[in-house]
Amino acid sequence: MLGSRRHGFTFLEIIIVVAIMGILATFIAPNFRNLLPGYSRKQFIAKLNGLMRVAWHDAVVTHKLHKVLFDIEKRTVDIQIESGKQGDEIKFSSIKTPFLNSLYQWPDDNFEFKNFYIGNRDEITSAFKSTGKGKIWYFITPDGLSQPVTLNIVDIKDTGASSQGVQFSLVLNPFSVQFKEYDVFQKPK
Repeated sequence: MLGSRRHGFTFLEIIIVVAIMGILATFIAPNFRNLLPGYSRKQFIAKLNGLMRVAWHDAVVTHKLHKVLFDIEKRTVDIQIESGKQGDEIKFSSIKTPFLNSLYQWPDDNFEFKNFYIGNRDEITSAFKSTGKGKIWYFITPDGLSQPVTLNIVDIKDTGASSQGVQFSLVLNPFSVQFKEYDVFQKPK
């Protein structure tokens, strides 16, 4: 048996190779999702609708007015609850629970807000003409209704059809308090 050679791999060698491939896949696979066109947009809409569902539910349960505060410059959305009055002014504070983060920050500079309609008024062009940035908010009432909101946004990172990015619109249903996505910019009716 001196001249006999072993061919193939041992079971231990195969297990080690499979384990190494599994470890590499856990680090590499999440990065592929970001390469898919529109992934960050779909994630943004899903997180936004999740926040709207929490705000709607909390408004109905607590019977308090809720404010949905967009800070365009800091790229955040914050859900706030009525916390009292100071004179005629209603005060708001962020929802605080051990299981919920009421503040969402969307990634980098993926999105450029072109219009932010509340009712028929474009808050970006009327209130922030100089910079196009700032804080914009709308309300969800204790009976679960919201103000009508339409967002026209450009996904700058998704350069599918044009080099300027992909345009999309989000229209908030005032009854279900959920955003619906449209492929073209919308105007309030």
